[in-house]
Amino acid sequence: MSAYYKKLAALLAAGVLAIGAVGAASAASVEPVEHDGNITIEGGGNNDQAACDADDAVLFGAEEGGTKTTASGVEITVTYNTDPADKGFDFEAEGGLVTIVYVKGSSSYNEYNYGSPGVASDTDLYAPANASGQAATSHVIFCTEEAEEETEPPTEPPTEAPTETPFQSVFEETDAPTETPFQSVEGDTDEPSEPDTATIGTPKNVGSPADGAWLLVVALGVLLASIVVLTPARAKAPRR
Repeated sequence: MSAYYKKLAALLAAGVLAIGAVGAASAASVEPVEHDGNITIEGGGNNDQAACDADDAVLFGAEEGGTKTTASGVEITVTYNTDPADKGFDFEAEGGLVTIVYVKGSSSYNEYNYGSPGVASDTDLYAPANASGQAATSHVIFCTEEAEEETEPPTEPPTEAPTETPFQSVFEETDAPTETPFQSVEGDTDEPSEPDTATIGTPKNVGSPADGAWLLVVALGVLLASIVVLTPARAKAPRR
């Protein structure tokens, strides 16, 4: 095989590796944006600056795994793939969420921007590919946010009416006071009314009891006199 065909075969192989690396880089939950140059947490010089406060950022070195914690208390765990040919890694966060991951490799870096509030984990993050294939990771920067605690309104205990005794319940449910039978009879019975002396009076021209007795005697006398007058006299028998 001539040198020309060897060179062509090498370029084709590199192209296949580059295509494979791009496909692997897109395996994360967001598509990365590639930037030329270098990035650090503080920036400065010819370096880009991470878009978060230093207290919310943490730096991992070249293909460095393990767990680190930001100054604000978010714990990040990085795990690289077990296959040495696969230079991707996964991450998990506790105590907060990851908003941006910067993966530096070769002469550029990938930006995985998850937005706010962020994610708690993701898989298969990579540095940008170069002409020779998948670039190794030189360093990784994580930007984080503290997770907001969900506050629930305090549960108020249900208010229940105090338990009443049967006697209390009877007295409270009855509007009118309970009366004894005697009180009820007395309350329902009207007092006997006296005759109206204004309308029932002594008849006119009626005398006293003595006057009544005298009138009775006069009436009896008149009755006897009328009997005597009306009785026919018996005829006298002739003398012999």
